[in-house]
Amino acid sequence: GVIVFPGGVGTAEEILYLLGILLHPDNVDLPYPVVFTGRQENAEYFEMIDKFIRNALGDEAASKYEIIIDDPVRVAQTMKKGMKEVETFRRAMQDAYYFNWMLKIDPVFQLPFEPNHDNMRALELHRDQPVHLIAANLRKAFSGIVAGNVKEGGIRQVQEKGPFEIAGDPTLIKPLEAMLEQFVTQNRMKLPGSSAYRPSYRTDSRLGLAGFGICGRNYCRHSSAKRKNSRNSVVFQIHCYYPLIVIFQILRPVRRPGTKLTCTYSTERGNLKCDRSRTSFRR
Repeated sequence: GVIVFPGGVGTAEEILYLLGILLHPDNVDLPYPVVFTGRQENAEYFEMIDKFIRNALGDEAASKYEIIIDDPVRVAQTMKKGMKEVETFRRAMQDAYYFNWMLKIDPVFQLPFEPNHDNMRALELHRDQPVHLIAANLRKAFSGIVAGNVKEGGIRQVQEKGPFEIAGDPTLIKPLEAMLEQFVTQNRMKLPGSSAYRPSYRTDSRLGLAGFGICGRNYCRHSSAKRKNSRNSVVFQIHCYYPLIVIFQILRPVRRPGTKLTCTYSTERGNLKCDRSRTSFRR
């Protein structure tokens, strides 16, 4: 099991990494005790985290952990009970005690994420994907913020090219903005003793709105900012596909007709201009 103590944006990244693994469909029945705990003065941190997780990932994600404040005895009892459940489960499934062989770890959680401006703009921050992948992409967003805040390579990139851009579905971006603002207020975004915090990121939910407004929420697949033309404009593509009844052919990928939009968004003026073309793509 895992016990999580209060931290900052890096701790939020690690929580999303853990929840993303536990939310994979293959792991749904695996017992794995997770407790968030700290002193009473840290309760607000976990309230923020819990609210964000419930909004972004749903109540199923929140069911994967328990928040216990200012009660170390109860934390110990909860973990002891959870470990007993794990032992019983592994015995029933004939799994080893020394290694969790049944735990499925999606490759997205195994491959390293390199925080840079292109990768941060290309994050798939939308709800048209399984919940464990939403967690994976949010975790990458937090990883980029950590890099821009305290890691030499990330700090240098932000100094040279400006803040990392985080864009996507407003139902994900707006709560993210709110939690990050609270982190700043609580001095959880910088190292102790450092100067006043200057954000290493810039959030924008309007890029996410473009796809949902043009395509309709159920049939939109988009990737934010495939490339950047200049410091003040972003070029990205949106794919809209049509709901069809498709006869699947053996050993042949199915392609759906649709519309591809190549859009230029001016971060300086707030304008969005799109060119539409017919296309098809694998689904």
